[in-house]
Amino acid sequence: IHSSNKFLVIFRLLDECIALGDKVLIFSTSLYTMDALEYFLRRINNWSLGREYYRLDGSVPAEVRQKWCREFNAESNTGTKLFLISTRAGSLG
Repeated sequence: IHSSNKFLVIFRLLDECIALGDKVLIFSTSLYTMDALEYFLRRINNWSLGREYYRLDGSVPAEVRQKWCREFNAESNTGTKLFLISTRAGSLG
């Protein structure tokens, strides 16, 4: 992670947003980049899919996408901090 300036910036911004109590959306055209972000979230931050973050890509069924969007946007949901979204899948709803 230290050799990638983009990842360093993303994780610093993520830390700042979380400190402010904000939620974060990250859109990516690259599934490889999403895989790498997810790897570091799990390894460094010890985050779990469905708890601290969601990931929306082409493999996620439509009903799950809708459920996750509702849960992420709920004011009562303070645990989920990040939504990783593939631009291709995100444009489909």
